[in-house]
Amino acid sequence: KATVSVLNCFPHLHYTTMLSAALCAVGVLSAAGAVPPVPKDWAPLYPGEVFTSKNGGSAESSPFKWTDGKLYVMHSSGARADTDCPNANATAFAGYSFFHIREMASGRVVACVEESIGHSFFSAAVDNERGRLWVFGSAQNRGGFKAGPCQQTVSEGCYVGAWSSEDLVTWTPTAESVVVPDKTMIFNTGVTFTSLDATKESPFGAHQAIMVLEPRYATKPVNKSEMYSFALNRGTDGDLTKNWELMFDPMVRPILGCPSIRYDPEERMYYVLGGGHIIIMARSKDLITWEWAKQPMAMPAITLGHAYLNRVSGDYYTEYWNGSLPRTPVDAGRAFLHNMTSWNYGVSDADLCCDGEDGPALIMHIVSQQFAPRNWTGTPWNYQGGGLSTAHPTLLAFLKAHF
Repeated sequence: KATVSVLNCFPHLHYTTMLSAALCAVGVLSAAGAVPPVPKDWAPLYPGEVFTSKNGGSAESSPFKWTDGKLYVMHSSGARADTDCPNANATAFAGYSFFHIREMASGRVVACVEESIGHSFFSAAVDNERGRLWVFGSAQNRGGFKAGPCQQTVSEGCYVGAWSSEDLVTWTPTAESVVVPDKTMIFNTGVTFTSLDATKESPFGAHQAIMVLEPRYATKPVNKSEMYSFALNRGTDGDLTKNWELMFDPMVRPILGCPSIRYDPEERMYYVLGGGHIIIMARSKDLITWEWAKQPMAMPAITLGHAYLNRVSGDYYTEYWNGSLPRTPVDAGRAFLHNMTSWNYGVSDADLCCDGEDGPALIMHIVSQQFAPRNWTGTPWNYQGGGLSTAHPTLLAFLKAHF
């Protein structure tokens, strides 16, 4: 079990607690002022197109570029190994949530990772220097079979699991990378590598990676000195199973749910995005003073009055959409794309690709019925949506364009 030490630092962000594990909330960041109003002529800074339809009953996914130059996606799976991984060991996966890897071009499953069963809310980060993919997930089982230590009914011994691979097929055992205080639970997390040289002059010292966490507190009211939003990795060798420090502070401020994070080593800037109704972003050089993006990154169809994201891409998940992959509800997925204003109340769980100078700039998120009125009687549905930012050749250029 990894040891997590406490780092007392400066005022920083804190993510709102959620009404349920499936609902990402949006709060207010006092340090940055009010969220800018949505422009009446809002349009995304990328052409919208659908990458994949409903997978495994869960939402969280991370697109990434691998060492072979191809694009892949790490997908969270609820308890549907028969859908995502028809050839997986049904006995091992039954009743457990887990993650799997798909090739983005075809949609084929590369690996269903048995080591991850019993965890959820996954996110991925690529170590380009060492050629290793890292995946992180809360010890919360969304498969319904057995509660994990991050479950609301347990909330003791909660930790963020970590797994890594050099070939996307063979994976390390579960490591308890970040262990959080009792009576707190973790939902979504996001991790990005930083730069030891660029961060050594920061208010909290050098760190090779940073994790943003979305906790929920079992006991209310909670002492603000026990609240946290970030963890820093103090190691120097690329090993993200250990050397994490949780950042506690008595002056936290709510901002986003379902968070993702990226770092710009040249400008020494942290970018955090998230939300459940709309996807918004803020940036900071010190995790203290934050600036809002000028406009949201993504909006639901119900707010816009029309769908901005309803075109099936001809370049991604091709075998999924032509029905050649097993157990893919293609017809149902296509049908829902044509009536999005009747069910698409929320966008959430955004993640980004790809780090480096050769792009592409890619955002992936779900489009779902979250935030629908309580009396809404439509059919629940969600799918993974995304778009290539063809106007911005790199991820950092794409992020900067929002400010």
